[in-house]
Amino acid sequence: MKEKQELQVTDVFTKSRIFTYLWIVFCPPYGLYRVLSPSSEFRRPEKWVWTMIVICTLVTYVKLIITG
Repeated sequence: MKEKQELQVTDVFTKSRIFTYLWIVFCPPYGLYRVLSPSSEFRRPEKWVWTMIVICTLVTYVKLIITG
């Protein structure tokens, strides 16, 4: 059981995932594209969570632009 948990933790910090996390922070649309692409390493629940985070981030950016 412990080996399985350790595997899951190390899966989160692969090189491609770290690049995707950075893209989500600095350019959310492209980061979302990387999360949802067919070659993505993300599992389905993770894709949903990252999609919601990017949507909330983009809505916040738009609100900041509109209200000044």
